[in-house]
Amino acid sequence: EKISEGLESRLKELQKNEKVLMLVNQFNALVQPVTRWCEESAIFVPESEEEKSNVYGNSSSETEELILKHKDSIEELSSMEEKMKSVGAKKDEIFALQEVSEVSSSESGANEKLSSIRETAEKISEGLESRLKELQEIEEAKIDFAGKIQTVSLSIEEMQSFVSGGSVLFSVDEVEEALLAVAEKEKGLDEGDLKELLNEVEGLDEKYQAGSNNAYTDLSLSKIHEDISSLKTKIEEYRTSLGDSKKLLEDNDELCKKFAELSKDNEEWREGLRGRLAAFEGDLEERLDKTQEFQVEWSGYKDKLNELDTLSQSMVDCGISENPYTNRVMQDISVGYESVGKMLKDRVET
Repeated sequence: EKISEGLESRLKELQKNEKVLMLVNQFNALVQPVTRWCEESAIFVPESEEEKSNVYGNSSSETEELILKHKDSIEELSSMEEKMKSVGAKKDEIFALQEVSEVSSSESGANEKLSSIRETAEKISEGLESRLKELQEIEEAKIDFAGKIQTVSLSIEEMQSFVSGGSVLFSVDEVEEALLAVAEKEKGLDEGDLKELLNEVEGLDEKYQAGSNNAYTDLSLSKIHEDISSLKTKIEEYRTSLGDSKKLLEDNDELCKKFAELSKDNEEWREGLRGRLAAFEGDLEERLDKTQEFQVEWSGYKDKLNELDTLSQSMVDCGISENPYTNRVMQDISVGYESVGKMLKDRVET
């Protein structure tokens, strides 16, 4: 009977051991793929710039692709965590029969690795999202940079065209308006809208390096600054040119005014002489004497006529085609003068 009891007890023990062994094999079949996946999927949070470039990407499209791949990895991780529930249930089934330290160690080791991978994966997810946001900001900054630097460049080209002096200015007022416009444009380079826009462009480049490897524009800040320096030189040259033009126009204006004044004096003298000659009364000898006096006066007026002729020639030399102060011309003045002389000569002879 004792042997029977012993045999029954031994049979139960052996059956239990066999079941435990079977369950342990089942446990290992469940836990080993998880452990192997953990070893193959070891990841780390990047620290160096090179590592960050590899893990987080260097462009929005690259980072978005990495985010999709990382999401696939997260799904695999979730699948492994789900498998660990079966591992835990199998362990509980084993421990209901017998505590096996190797089983407990394998389960806790796998859970620790999964937990570590989960923590790292979450950090990488945050890093990828942060990197994507950063790259998108840089991309937007580059687009903004391209648009604003193009506006600055066009403004500079417009100013360069303006100060090239292509248009001809015909009056002092026009020159003064041009000088005011030049001063206003020059002021815009040092303050105002253009300067403010240039500051924004420089700020984008300083904060985001938006001018480096910018696919949206070929313009660079160094080229813009070179153009501004060249423009300032041209502005100074144009201002000097305008000053010379103003002086020339003022001199021409004085010529016109003086010619107009002298030509008016000439006309008044000529008509006055005609009137005096017609109004004089007396005997024949007195009229002859008076006419000869008028001839002397007429001859003496030759110097003033020469002065008018000199002014007229100066106006021709200066390219003055019209006198805004008078419509009298030298040819008519000379003809009028000679006609008075002929009239006096005929009067004397008569």
